[in-house]
Amino acid sequence: MIIGLLSISTVLAGCSTIKTIEDKDTPIIPANCTSRFDGCNTCFVESGNIGGCTRMACEIQQEPKCIQFTPTKEEIQTPTIDQETSLATETPETMSTIPANCTSRFDGCNNCSVENGKTTACTLMYCETPQEPKCTQFK
Repeated sequence: MIIGLLSISTVLAGCSTIKTIEDKDTPIIPANCTSRFDGCNTCFVESGNIGGCTRMACEIQQEPKCIQFTPTKEEIQTPTIDQETSLATETPETMSTIPANCTSRFDGCNNCSVENGKTTACTLMYCETPQEPKCTQFK
């Protein structure tokens, strides 16, 4: 007969071990984390749960951390940089093609405010693969 409750460990697709809530080593993952580096591999995160991971072999385990987050309402509504700050995903070509009636745009990585056809402020989210820029709101 087994007495007591045992912690159950599960390994998901090469990710670090996920342990039950009773285990003190359970990774605490922020609610807005969407991608986590487990110290060796990168894992997809949904609703605080680790999903599929890369399966790289690592000789040295590094510090685990979340590496991508869903923007909070404050980050989306409150721009974090001004027009004089260089935007990593903006180029003179993409900035000059903004329609005059565009008031909000996705620059391929971040959400930006637009005034008079010019980007005025954007969120500062990291993007591994930038997408096609487009206006999202018009006057």
